[in-house]
Amino acid sequence: MASEVEICKRALAYIRARSINSLEDQTIEGGQCRLFYPMVRDQALSLIPWSFTQSQKTLALRSGTIEGYLYTYDYPNDCLQINELFAAESPIAQFEIPYKVMNIDGEVVIVSNYQNLIINYTMKVENPRLFPILFQSALSHLLASEIAIPIIGTEKGNALRMAELQLYNQIINKAMAEDGNQSFEIVPRSEFIQVRDGYGTSTEEFYRG
Repeated sequence: MASEVEICKRALAYIRARSINSLEDQTIEGGQCRLFYPMVRDQALSLIPWSFTQSQKTLALRSGTIEGYLYTYDYPNDCLQINELFAAESPIAQFEIPYKVMNIDGEVVIVSNYQNLIINYTMKVENPRLFPILFQSALSHLLASEIAIPIIGTEKGNALRMAELQLYNQIINKAMAEDGNQSFEIVPRSEFIQVRDGYGTSTEEFYRG
């Protein structure tokens, strides 16, 4: 199973740099991996709503309100991106719940005029064992592109950076295509389209003028 160190080792191998035994290694390789790994991980995780990052929870209501809004909620600490908000009383929302993300006294919050909200969101997944194989591979190439110049130097590092970015783009596209096969959803159709196509109505109703 993959680990942070293994992903970093791959990245270092791609640019032909010295390997590491731990992210705490007091070497330039260890230092650059410590610096860039969390950033490139979150960058790749935020690219699309990956199936292995999707989560849902009820938002925690905060005391006090913000002018113009009835309710203030905690922004989940592990949230990279909000995908959808809906009311707990109506899991299948007929419309989008209006909301706004704000910074109040140094804390990120969600404000809305709707209560009992549930959030569907992209979660910051830190355990690399949950990453699919293609995602792991793409991540190691993206990391290699970021650490190439600091470790190898500008002249050789720049060429390696461009090569690694190209490989990253190729592999991440394959990873996204594969991830798209991990779920199947039926998108609700409007009443007009259902009637037009003859669904949800009798033959008599369908042909009624």
